[in-house]
Amino acid sequence: MTFTTSASGALSAGGTITLTYPTAFIVAASPKVTFTTGFSGCTTATGSAGSGTLVVTLPSGCSLAASTQGVFSVPVTNPPAPQTFSTSQYTLATSVDTTSFAATSAPTSITASGTAVSSLAVTGAATANTAASLTYAFTTSASGALAAGDVVTALVPAGYTIESGLGATLGGAFTCTGTSVAITYAAGPPQEVDVTVPSGCSLADSSSGSLLFSDVTPPATTSLVATDYALYTSEDAGLTSASSAPTTFAPSGSLVTAVSASSSSSSANAAATWTIGFTDSFTGTLQAGDTVTAAIPFSLTGISATPTVTLASGFSCAPSAVTASFAAGSLVTTLPSGCSLSGSTAATFSFAATNPPASVPVSAAEFSVETSEDASGAVAATSVTPTSFSPTGSAVTAVSFVPGSATANRSESMSVTFTSSASGALAPQDTITVHLPADVVLSPATSQVTSSSLGAGCTLPLNSLISSNTITAYLGPNCSLGDSATATLTISNVQNPPATSNDSAASYQVATSEDPTAVSPSSAPVFQPSGSTVSSVGVSPGNTFPNSTSSWAVGFTTSAQGNLVAGDTVSVEYPNALTLASPPQVTFGGGFSCAGTAVTAVVTTNVASGENEFTVTLPSGCTLGAAGTSAQATISLTITSPGAQTLAASSFEVWTSEDPTPAPAGSGVVIALPSATFGLSVTDATSGTSTYTYGDSITLTVADTVDSPAPTGTGAIMYSTDGGVTWVSPPACSGLTLSSGSMHCTTTELPAGPLEIAYGYSGDGNYAPVLGAPTVVGAPFVDPATLTMTIGDTTDPVGTAYAPNVILSGLKNGDQALVTAFTLTFAGITGTTYGSSTTPPT
Repeated sequence: MTFTTSASGALSAGGTITLTYPTAFIVAASPKVTFTTGFSGCTTATGSAGSGTLVVTLPSGCSLAASTQGVFSVPVTNPPAPQTFSTSQYTLATSVDTTSFAATSAPTSITASGTAVSSLAVTGAATANTAASLTYAFTTSASGALAAGDVVTALVPAGYTIESGLGATLGGAFTCTGTSVAITYAAGPPQEVDVTVPSGCSLADSSSGSLLFSDVTPPATTSLVATDYALYTSEDAGLTSASSAPTTFAPSGSLVTAVSASSSSSSANAAATWTIGFTDSFTGTLQAGDTVTAAIPFSLTGISATPTVTLASGFSCAPSAVTASFAAGSLVTTLPSGCSLSGSTAATFSFAATNPPASVPVSAAEFSVETSEDASGAVAATSVTPTSFSPTGSAVTAVSFVPGSATANRSESMSVTFTSSASGALAPQDTITVHLPADVVLSPATSQVTSSSLGAGCTLPLNSLISSNTITAYLGPNCSLGDSATATLTISNVQNPPATSNDSAASYQVATSEDPTAVSPSSAPVFQPSGSTVSSVGVSPGNTFPNSTSSWAVGFTTSAQGNLVAGDTVSVEYPNALTLASPPQVTFGGGFSCAGTAVTAVVTTNVASGENEFTVTLPSGCTLGAAGTSAQATISLTITSPGAQTLAASSFEVWTSEDPTPAPAGSGVVIALPSATFGLSVTDATSGTSTYTYGDSITLTVADTVDSPAPTGTGAIMYSTDGGVTWVSPPACSGLTLSSGSMHCTTTELPAGPLEIAYGYSGDGNYAPVLGAPTVVGAPFVDPATLTMTIGDTTDPVGTAYAPNVILSGLKNGDQALVTAFTLTFAGITGTTYGSSTTPPT
């Protein structure tokens, strides 16, 4: 301490010097004072210190002259770093110069002696909301020794609960290991806990020490990292983050119970307050920072991303409005500071939402609750009130159905217009239901619903569900329709009914989830035939036998616009001579999608022509052809033919409900027995060769080896030598009886030359007779027989008239030969004529 006495301030033995200094400096109660400059007669003295004041009494023989600079010193322990002082905190006065004089220079700052601690590791409990110890272990730097009064500061992450009156136990290499000291706490974040090294305690340079805090409750959060924990000291003032620390905490509970949900209103689309109730588990205590997560059905709307949730019964902060978060049907509420929920406590919280539409019921299973401490799984509600919501309206009005085309069987759009009731407004998830007649076909794959009447932001096409002939359209998130508002829906790919449709207005209906009473238009749409007339009409009997029963096929080709669908009809006019099976079963054949299906036809009489006709209706799912393309088809049924006659082509006509102009058959039908298929075989029994010779025994066989059953009855075989002008039947070939379809005869009377062989047939019940003109079955050639003439020897003398003996051999069948003239020339001696005769022999 350096000072100068005043001109009259000389000090002598017994005089005093009083020094004041910041109390942070540590001075011994009776420190040794050493006098250096200015003092005479003394070198040391014993001072008296306490509470920032040092009093030095000059010993015997000691003095300090007036206007003289005096210097003395005293041992001092500096306070912990960091510290800052002002010079005015240092003053000096003497027993003579009694006015205190502030120092003009003095220590004004105390800096740390080290840099930063190292090897900071934090250990503690891993279970959330359970009070336990938390230990910070560290190592001082090479110049960071701690002494009494030094401070160790631990930074604790937000979320930890630090009990009031918390103490810290010093450990490791502290000289006072095991000593518990009080802490100084400062709320964060992060939370700051200061521990002052007590008197007589120290921690050397580069030494490991620890602080153990008892009764610290970990948070429920799982988002901590090791660097959220830190520590510094008054000597190692640099902040050091932990290299390891608790970062995750297991929930303390298991599952909540008794989950319930209820709405303050039972009206559909009404703004309501929804209340969720639950009971946490015995160990599921919630603290500030803990969360309650509730699953909310998507049918509840009007919940913002940051809704206000009111914590009510059971919560210590009830009632308390907090801002929650909501996304993807999950409502997450975080308990605010100072709020808690004890274990096994029933609690409720509420929020605002818009009730679902009347078309969307809710179930208890759609609600669930879990907490950050009862996190073993979401628990579904056991009850919800109400489960369905009352429609707000009654019935729509001004209903109309307008097809895109009035042509039957066309796939077009259908416009449906209606007006909601005075309280029938529609909101997202509401529905519009359109019912069409059974013969109007909707396509689940391609029929869609669009509308420009449901709001500019309405997503199109609407999500739709098609069941049979009913389509239900669901309004999307941005779709709506006000009270008493008119809307028009357009349904695409609707196949119009057939022209035969006689659907009533009552078969067309509209309703909504808020106007649930179905309403029909005042009149139903009318549809016209799509085509004109069929073509290529043909009638094919199974057989044409008189009075026989067989399957008859009727074929035709539709026009390009005459495609048929379920409900369309095919009509056939037929001669009254034909008899249909009763009841007439008509089978759809080639061309129809329902080929092989049989249905019962309706038989009527055409008033104009007097002929009978039958009509068959295409069953459900049955079609023929497509719009713009003609299609060939057949139908078949069992018919009994009349007696032999010709049925004219004009007596058969075909038309359909889409090709309504009758078209006649291309050809008629002849009802008659078929002809047997006879063939000829010829055998020369005499020669046994394939050459036939006049007069030989020739066998003629006429047989039917094709038809079944084989023909029976009688017949005859005949021949003609003049190309069929004259027919001759040898006696052996007349009145023949057929056996196994064959008749034959053997005769020697077939004349030589080219022949035609034919037959006549009596017929039987299966085959037509051959009467009148015979049927030619072959044309064999019969060779002439060989005739030999022999001139026999004579005994007439030379020189008389010669009468030779003529012998003819080879005559057949009693034939006779006449020699009318002959000349014999005898060759004898040259130049000699013996005579001649021209008289024929008798």
